[in-house]
Amino acid sequence: MAPRFSTAWLEQHRVRLEGPIERHSIVGIGEVLTEVDSVLGRLRNPDAVRRMGADLPRGILLHGEPGLGKTLVARYLGSNLGPDVPLYELSADELSPSLVRDLFGHLGSLGARSALYVDELDLVAMHRDWSRHGSASRAILVALLAALDGLRPAAGPIVIASSNRDPGLLDPALMRPGRIGFHIAFRWPDPAERAALLRLFLAGRPVAPEVELATLAALARGASPASLRQAVDDASGLALAAGRERISQADLVAAIRRNGAVRPGDGQPDDAALERAAVHEAGHVAVAVALRGPGWVHRVRASAGEGDTALGEEGRPIGSIPADELADQLVVAFGGLEAETAVYGHASLGAAGDLNRATALAHRMAQGGLVPTVSAVDLDGFGAYPGTTVPDLLASAVPPLLAERRERAAALVRANLEPIRAFAAALVAADGQLVEEALEAAIAAAGLAGPEAESRR
Repeated sequence: MAPRFSTAWLEQHRVRLEGPIERHSIVGIGEVLTEVDSVLGRLRNPDAVRRMGADLPRGILLHGEPGLGKTLVARYLGSNLGPDVPLYELSADELSPSLVRDLFGHLGSLGARSALYVDELDLVAMHRDWSRHGSASRAILVALLAALDGLRPAAGPIVIASSNRDPGLLDPALMRPGRIGFHIAFRWPDPAERAALLRLFLAGRPVAPEVELATLAALARGASPASLRQAVDDASGLALAAGRERISQADLVAAIRRNGAVRPGDGQPDDAALERAAVHEAGHVAVAVALRGPGWVHRVRASAGEGDTALGEEGRPIGSIPADELADQLVVAFGGLEAETAVYGHASLGAAGDLNRATALAHRMAQGGLVPTVSAVDLDGFGAYPGTTVPDLLASAVPPLLAERRERAAALVRANLEPIRAFAAALVAADGQLVEEALEAAIAAAGLAGPEAESRR
């Protein structure tokens, strides 16, 4: 049960810091801090903003994957609004409609500015057309909309929210300008930022002179600030367990590798594994672009042994995705496997995850009546196949569907093999991460063909 509002409850959620968090104490997210400082400049000078005829922000969303520093930045922002501006912090799972009304009403009635940080906003604010909101979460969302509309930013709470989901997945009524209209994206740190983070986390610890931060940063491709902090702590534990007084390069390598031991050659980045992962993800991208254009691809990441390609509005429930898009997703699922096969002669075990996801998706499609040979009524056991079980029907419908989709992916990979190589090289050069403008530029430079070109073949 969500708690009831009281001033005592509010005081329990007040963040008490010794002073403002200094900008120089935050490393690895320089681009984010530049955007945050731009917003801070407005919030700290409300009179100047009003003279310019502009409105003060009511809400700011910090979004990105876990471990990238959203909570730290929220506290940096809140603690730098001014010495008399209190910062309160709570999780979205504590909210209820009545608590939202009482909380915002109380803070607004004080006639003074405050900052309210709501962590994991997506728990209550997913897009109403895509998520299966219960009546409780819908009521909380409606209460948030009304509360934000009633805010006076110069004399009430500034809302700072964080989410692990892209703002496109959250309810557009909440994310629009005038409510939570400022969106700041967090990305994975690059090699220089990883080195700076390791230096920060190792500061004050006994470190052996042979430790090379640049080598460790290259080794830690795809690591978040939180995982780098954990690696440094793990390395400290390894040194203690071995009876050493200093953290060695081998300790840090083992902690980053998470295998507890270091073999010859383990201290260097696994470039071959990264290149294979990049080829795999390039296959997914090539098929996606061929089917629906470059706008369907939102993010591509690759590191040694793993990768990730985000399509469309990531995270939508399957029931909200059109049948033709689901069919295309099945083709894309085979793009990585076919790209590896075309370039290396065989696929790695990493493709097993793609096969499992494709099979699960095909079963869901068959159960929903989205496979031409099987209707939803058939799968309820009332169709034209007396005595045939649902597993029998799936066994007959799913393999042909997967085979047809895989052959389609193979054909698209064969038609785009050189662009796939070029895109994979760009992904490796970008330290295994391409988003936004850099992703668009890499797709264009590689010459990956969109659906218009495909239709002319």
